[in-house]
Amino acid sequence: MNQPSSKLNEALQLVKEAREGQHRILVFSQFVTLLKMFSDQLEADGINYSYLDGKSSSRQRKQARSGG
Repeated sequence: MNQPSSKLNEALQLVKEAREGQHRILVFSQFVTLLKMFSDQLEADGINYSYLDGKSSSRQRKQARSGG
């Protein structure tokens, strides 16, 4: 994994704080590389997430929204 930027580190800190408050988070980005780094770190931290992109089926989108 590339060295995370300070903005990525800040975003990850906000995710951790939101999770402590049992909130759900939605992250948008047009930068696939950034999303890959973000997802790699979420996995390393043991944080479950759903990843949707233009190739995701309507079934996958529905499952992601319902938390399934």
